[in-house]
Amino acid sequence: MYDFIDEYINDKKTTHILNKYIYGFINNLKKTKKLNQKTLYLHIKYIELFDKYLFYYANNKNLNDINEKTIEDYKNFCSNALKNNNKTINKKLNSLNKFFNYLTKYKHLYQYNIMLNVPLLKNEEEKKPTIFTTSELRLLFNEMRKYIYGYRDIIISKIILETGMLTKDVLNLKLDQISLSDKTLVLTIRDNHKLYDLSNNLISDLNQYLNLRKTLDKNNIYYLFLSNRGNKYSIRSYQIFFREAVSRCNLVKTYLPRHLRSTFLYNISKLVSEDRLRQIAAQNKVTQYYELSNNPLRNLI
Repeated sequence: MYDFIDEYINDKKTTHILNKYIYGFINNLKKTKKLNQKTLYLHIKYIELFDKYLFYYANNKNLNDINEKTIEDYKNFCSNALKNNNKTINKKLNSLNKFFNYLTKYKHLYQYNIMLNVPLLKNEEEKKPTIFTTSELRLLFNEMRKYIYGYRDIIISKIILETGMLTKDVLNLKLDQISLSDKTLVLTIRDNHKLYDLSNNLISDLNQYLNLRKTLDKNNIYYLFLSNRGNKYSIRSYQIFFREAVSRCNLVKTYLPRHLRSTFLYNISKLVSEDRLRQIAAQNKVTQYYELSNNPLRNLI
């Protein structure tokens, strides 16, 4: 049925009836949507792949030949011939939806957007993320407390659990980004400012760590987290200490620091909408994380 599949996959040059509209479509997206270069590239790629399909299989000669059945056949082609999963196919359909909306609304080449009659595929059940239980976190932190510098690593871990910040951003924090009186943390990335409210327990732990930090600060470094020798605490050092503490706890799973953020996102997803969760997970958003006051991982002992 798909005898042309090898030629289709290996062909990187063929363009067909949609190619002349892609440039205008992308310019329209740039004006109406705030999309990054990677997203724009994927839209172009997915439209070009569909255009190539029209050339090889559908044999469409003009736009009027493209209808809902054409799209349904393309879905089957992506699934059966290309072995795309449902998530990838839906991404392709999303790009086509935007493209045909452009052809309908701005170019007036269709009376309606045909993609509105094409349902998305049901996404396969995604693998559940690896997350800590509350009891495992308590056990881990109790293990870390056995070491004189353990409070430092507990604070780092708790900040990730309460805010969802990336480990590298936590370790890049400077003293003036924390306000103990206001119980806040400010993160600035490329002119984007995020304000985080910190829990009482975390503030209390921070106070204890700052007393420890005074004994470490031999080089007048402004970074919040210092190594045992008074230098900036590195990601590698944190990862090693974390893995060793996990190992000593004899936990069922082999947890890594990144699973702290997975735990945050999994728990916060119970409290916010899907769109809001996308904002929280994306690191380039400016929106304050106002939902974090309800984070079930706050005030963890």
